[in-house]
Amino acid sequence: MEYIVIGLCVVIVIIFFIYFNIKNNSEMLVLHNEKINESLKSIDLYLEKKEEYLERALDTIKNSNKKKYSKKNIMESLIINKNKKLDRVEMYNELDKNLNELYEIVEDDAKLKEVKKLNTVLYDLNNNDSDLMASINFYNEAVNDIKKIKKNVFTNLVIKSKDYKNFEPIFINKNEDLAILKEDNK
Repeated sequence: MEYIVIGLCVVIVIIFFIYFNIKNNSEMLVLHNEKINESLKSIDLYLEKKEEYLERALDTIKNSNKKKYSKKNIMESLIINKNKKLDRVEMYNELDKNLNELYEIVEDDAKLKEVKKLNTVLYDLNNNDSDLMASINFYNEAVNDIKKIKKNVFTNLVIKSKDYKNFEPIFINKNEDLAILKEDNK
């Protein structure tokens, strides 16, 4: 009789352990999914701002010397970006390429370095890039946390019972590994 009571107590303890483990990991998944959604909104906002700052910078360059810089020549790749539907990684890479082209234009023309309006826009672009990288890092932390949680056997039961998105690391042309949400159902 004693063994049956001890056995039942052990079974009850195991059931409570499994229940609280699943409950805790479910709450953590919800929390990290919220973090991911917020960081994706921020990433989208900063990408949009980067595009706007690039347009302002290029307009300022064009207006500083209309003979030397035509809007067509220096904004061609930016206009192409607007006409395409790009995912976050492609948009990030294209805007980064445009930013590098912008810096080359400014470096090649000493007079542009003296244009106060352009310097202000370049300063805003740098701040925006810092905020963008912070949002991407925040996103990456949440993705890595979810990957750790997913290693738990009980969490996989929760994931399979609910509709959670799949996360995969994607590389951006910088030397860093940036994870951006890649949905199975595009």
